[in-house]
Amino acid sequence: MPMNPRLLRPLASGFNPRSISGLALWLDAADGSTLFQNSDGTTPAAATSDPVGYWRDKSGKNRHATQATAGDRPRVAASLTQGLKVVEWYDNGSRMQIATNAVMGNTMSMFAVAKRGPSNWGAGGGGGYGTILSIGTSTAGPAMRANNGIIGMLGGSNESTFTPSGVLGVTSPAIFTGTLNSSDSTLYVNGAFVSSAGAAGSPSAHSATEMGAFSAATGGGGPLRAELAEIITYSRVLTESEKRKVELYLSRKWGIDLAPTATNPEAVDWINRVYANGGTVSTSTANAVDAFCNAIDAAGIRDRFYRLNLFAGAGLNAALVPLYRGPSLAGTQYGNTTDTNNGPFVSGDYAETGASGGLLGNGSSKYLDTGLTVATVGVNGHLAFYHDKTGRSTASSKALGGSTNGSRSQRFVNFASGGIDSLVAVYGDTDIAGDSGILPGFSLATRRSATDLEIYADAVSVDTNAATASVTAITNNFGVFGVLGAGDVATADDGAYGYWNDRIKAYSFGLDMTAQQVSDYYTAMQAFQTALGRNA
Repeated sequence: MPMNPRLLRPLASGFNPRSISGLALWLDAADGSTLFQNSDGTTPAAATSDPVGYWRDKSGKNRHATQATAGDRPRVAASLTQGLKVVEWYDNGSRMQIATNAVMGNTMSMFAVAKRGPSNWGAGGGGGYGTILSIGTSTAGPAMRANNGIIGMLGGSNESTFTPSGVLGVTSPAIFTGTLNSSDSTLYVNGAFVSSAGAAGSPSAHSATEMGAFSAATGGGGPLRAELAEIITYSRVLTESEKRKVELYLSRKWGIDLAPTATNPEAVDWINRVYANGGTVSTSTANAVDAFCNAIDAAGIRDRFYRLNLFAGAGLNAALVPLYRGPSLAGTQYGNTTDTNNGPFVSGDYAETGASGGLLGNGSSKYLDTGLTVATVGVNGHLAFYHDKTGRSTASSKALGGSTNGSRSQRFVNFASGGIDSLVAVYGDTDIAGDSGILPGFSLATRRSATDLEIYADAVSVDTNAATASVTAITNNFGVFGVLGAGDVATADDGAYGYWNDRIKAYSFGLDMTAQQVSDYYTAMQAFQTALGRNA
């Protein structure tokens, strides 16, 4: 039978895992010549559901995985992508062992293409650990293991972890990359950094390598529930360039999109945090976020933002990850690591691109808690929202977001009651009212001093207020899709308002802005929304 061309393409392009020094193990389920039903490697395992008692190592080190007990063998399965075979580990407690591994050591880079089984990755509680690859028969590792819904790279007592959700590593395979040395255990998913455990410690001595159910007495032997497509291990930590070469090889072969790259460090950081939260990012979105960050930096207004969320990335888990969480990436980060979902919003409420792009509120129960307070930002500041306003109710007032303590507020309210249609911002105890009939788009209010309050629509000033405004250092968090007060969305002292019932495409809270800064911010925001096809 001719070999699948996808097996040849990475090699034809000039890359082979053996071309990088330190290759310690290479198990490739797509290469049918490496799978056998019996443990002596004489009967091919070619058909779906054939048991796998021998998996030949392609590294040249003869570290073949075997299982002599018929009932403990994994089995051949068809992959969801590319038409290639994988090895399936399931609830029979299937396991394999590699007898010789001393030269693999405790410093390594490990790559695994894997997809979660139908119920979970591995056993939990008293059931022990399922392991993708464990160097040794001890829970101290080093190992890439699965425990309930968690994938981890373990060294000693420290483990970098990732909890897949949505489609990533569940209904579709993912590339898991783990590195380990004496000072760190690090995990990547589809090329994106997701977790680091700090000091890795000193893993215990080991005499064998385990796959599948973990057989150590302290481990309990719980099963791995997963499909393993390919495992490549090196006996050193690869350089970033080398690591990317291996990930690109696996990406092309198994049809898995890697996390896109970006030039701006904050765009890179956001992409990594999206993947760590179980979302993904397309190349086009990465480019749009990269351009937005570069525009904000070029305008010299990066320090104006304590929190900014563009509601971007594939899936709700991505949309809840803010781009900015403080005035700089290197400085203190404020508020919740992700926007806390209350109500809650569900996947159908979010669309990344197109005219209906953004997150849709229901006007009655759904809101986000940023964890950021007015006391953190200070008495002068700005609130901004990029929003729709076509579906909002005219029966009552709705709030884009903010916070209140019942008498002093920082908030945006669309006053629609009684047929009035105007956007009102409050920063302290004084309103700044937008013109009637204000359109969807970019709305920003800023307080520069006690007597300088201004509201903008698409960077055009629509109202100012020079009356003295008092601001209380409110300790309630900023909310989005509603105003937070006393720990919940509440009514204010100057009129009933509540949950926003239309789409919000971005928001920010932070320091006050000049007219030029507002204009520069709007230009960057409009370009981003246009790039995603969802400008209001």
